[in-house]
Amino acid sequence: MSQFEREGQIYLGREVEPDSEKKEYTIEPSYDAAWFLGVLSTAGYTRIQGKRYAVRLQTQDSELIEKFSALGEQILETKPILYTNEYSDPNRKMSQTVQFSGKKAVTQTGDMRKSIWPATIARNHSWIMEDDIYLWKFIEGMFDASGHIGIAESSKGVRGYLRINCPTQEGLVFINSLLQRLEFRNSQVYLNPKGRVGYIRNYSQEEVVNFSLSINSCITQKQESLEIMRKKGVEIARRKEKSERIEEPSTNLAWTLGVLSAAGHVDPSGGSIGIVNKHEELLKKFLTVGQELFGTTGYRFRLQGKHPAIKFSDTASARIIGDLRFTNWVARVKEKYPWLIDKEYIWDFLRGFFDARGYVSDFNESAASNLLLTHPDKKGCNFLQDILFGLDFSNPIVVKNKTYKQGVRGVLLARNEDIKKFAQSLHSCIPEKEERLEKFRHIIYKESEDHKRIVEAYDKVFEVRRLTGLGLYEISKLPEIASYEIPIATLRKWLFYDANPRNTRRKGFKWTNPIDIKKPDDI
Repeated sequence: MSQFEREGQIYLGREVEPDSEKKEYTIEPSYDAAWFLGVLSTAGYTRIQGKRYAVRLQTQDSELIEKFSALGEQILETKPILYTNEYSDPNRKMSQTVQFSGKKAVTQTGDMRKSIWPATIARNHSWIMEDDIYLWKFIEGMFDASGHIGIAESSKGVRGYLRINCPTQEGLVFINSLLQRLEFRNSQVYLNPKGRVGYIRNYSQEEVVNFSLSINSCITQKQESLEIMRKKGVEIARRKEKSERIEEPSTNLAWTLGVLSAAGHVDPSGGSIGIVNKHEELLKKFLTVGQELFGTTGYRFRLQGKHPAIKFSDTASARIIGDLRFTNWVARVKEKYPWLIDKEYIWDFLRGFFDARGYVSDFNESAASNLLLTHPDKKGCNFLQDILFGLDFSNPIVVKNKTYKQGVRGVLLARNEDIKKFAQSLHSCIPEKEERLEKFRHIIYKESEDHKRIVEAYDKVFEVRRLTGLGLYEISKLPEIASYEIPIATLRKWLFYDANPRNTRRKGFKWTNPIDIKKPDDI
């Protein structure tokens, strides 16, 4: 005798007969049986009253009644009884009831009352949870009986949510545990007060799509919702593939991020990516690289009174790239594109930044040179300065300018050896900039006689210091040091502040025509 039979007999005040005199009835594991029990769990019930034993389902869905009746007759080996419930209220839709009568039917299913069915499933039908296919069929039955997928359409596309109703807290917790087992991590249980039906809801688009791909419904309207979410799944898969393709580290992406961080705009909500720039070569390259990277066609336009522009209208790509406004791009790059800092890609990023907002002066042997990465944001300037220090530039300077809102203008390289190193590490797509960089690539430092004499004095001072241990003023008065006529302030910097004239190369650079250079290794 099953435990449910014992409980039922005791509840009715009947004497319990020995198990040996009773025949046990069980449901054989099958996909149809799992679906049947799923329907019965959330929308059906069992009844024991006197000698009346019944398994019932009452619903307004004729398609569900039809399938439940046919499968129930096969599984329980009992003829179903069908009848229609009519109501006095004309606005209330008629419902149908299917019933399987007899102790055999109730014994096979077990006690499926509202708060008891989870324990019955776990005890009498544990095979459902031993195989994911059985489990999915069980959940499919619950979905057919008391679930639905809500569909909402907007300008951003279709969104769906999953909902499964259940009248008891025990049932909701049990259903949620089954979904958790099937890797549905975003389902939430909602309990309504005053004994109303609670429900489980899931808003995760990927999980709702996975749900729709795993089941089929016998109810036409619900099946249509499943089909809509399957199409949504195709879109999500394409978007994911596109995201992986765009986010994969590449020289094109690094260059594009440099351009957008310096002078572009990305609007994730409006779905646009673009730049405005006066240099035709930059616009052409951005258009070509962007079409390859985003997989969509860009177009040219000109704002009234402004420079020409390139724009890509692609919401998916804009959301993948993210917010790169001049106040936010540093945080975005650090969070989503940490690989940019690698030396394999950092020069491509700097090349894009320089193409969009960089300036380099023309080389002049008798005048100071400079290379500026223009940027009006403190965080951006500090980030660029850190990058350049990391690339072993000797003195990148954040240029201050009160005319800008945040008081900075950009990052400056003012030493010719730094500009030469920068020029040798990248090429610009803009001819004027590339022409100036080319000159810096071929400058050679030629030490002057005066500079040689100063370096000689420096070495002599430290030699005397090492041999005699004399102080600053004693050393300055020695004849062999005084003959160099080095100011006392310079000697103090050498001895106490680690100043080294070998690091000073003012007015020591000469430009050499590359054709005349016999040893490229010396450049």
